[in-house]
Amino acid sequence: SAKIGKHCAIGGASRIIGHLEIADGVELMANSMVTNSIVEAGSYSSGLNVQRRNVWNKNVARLRSLDELARRVAQLEKKRDNNE
Repeated sequence: SAKIGKHCAIGGASRIIGHLEIADGVELMANSMVTNSIVEAGSYSSGLNVQRRNVWNKNVARLRSLDELARRVAQLEKKRDNNE
């Protein structure tokens, strides 16, 4: 039930959750899981090596906040460098 645009390439074992839209010119790497519509052309990837479920759950939760954490660290480093 997903709508896939023109000139898309979808790698093996990729999954697209139903009722989503994939824009024209999207490339999905192998083993990608698409859970939200992709509205811009480009290359996308996802997937992790197999892990015990409890470790995987913790890692996925941490990955979701990784970008914000990296921004906070950069701000702290900048503040530290300005105080030296």
